[in-house]
Amino acid sequence: MDEEFDDDDFDALGEPRCPWCGGDGVAEYDECPEAWDEDCPSEKNHLITCPQCKGSGLLKDCDML
Repeated sequence: MDEEFDDDDFDALGEPRCPWCGGDGVAEYDECPEAWDEDCPSEKNHLITCPQCKGSGLLKDCDML
């Protein structure tokens, strides 16, 4: 299976970015159900450390691929 990547999928050093946070290392709370401690988010537009890459912004640090 060949995947196509463009330049936006890599950081300045050529490392693939985390697809969940786009390489920012942060994500919005209400868009990350895996970070919720309840059935639905109690906060909106609250930035949290990306639960997949643990804030690195890199694909190689993601738990789920």
